[in-house]
Amino acid sequence: MASVAAPAKWPGASTVLALVAVALIYAPATLIEVLAYDRLAILSGQWWRLWSGHLVHYSISHALIDSLMLLLCGYVLEALIGTRHLCLALCWAAPLIALLLLLVVPDMTHYRGLSALDVMAATMALGALWRGHHLPRPWLALLAAVLIVKTAGEALGIPSATSSLPDGIRVMWQAHALGIACGLLEPVFRSNTFLLAR
Repeated sequence: MASVAAPAKWPGASTVLALVAVALIYAPATLIEVLAYDRLAILSGQWWRLWSGHLVHYSISHALIDSLMLLLCGYVLEALIGTRHLCLALCWAAPLIALLLLLVVPDMTHYRGLSALDVMAATMALGALWRGHHLPRPWLALLAAVLIVKTAGEALGIPSATSSLPDGIRVMWQAHALGIACGLLEPVFRSNTFLLAR
């Protein structure tokens, strides 16, 4: 079994995103509306929302839970793949997830939150730990199964005891499924980027 990577400095990319998300809790409602994913606004040319929609939330608890999850996963990924690769992954995954939601979920008019990027980061972390043999694989398989079952439960409309969304706002399981897909594809993109850079 390979040795566990040495502890790294606190992750740059995930820390910045988490801090911005927490700071935006206290932003004026008008600014939050300008930043949120809004289907009609994006289709009218407000493309920044493909990125910024992930940074605004529906409540304080929603923002804090999403930000904490990103910090934890980012801390693991920082040690395993480095800040640069994590930053690149977050930069391309955020608009890709939002664009795919625009295409495959046309009835979803609004969306907010880091949770899709959280799920992507968790998937990336599990994959990196698996490839590096840093933890027993049965534990990692169990954690992966929990992530898949949670997403499947959301798709089936099963209420989650851990949901931090206000009443009337439902979990967009499609965003979480896309986060898993991006997390699985990230090593492919990373290896191709490395080959092109040589």
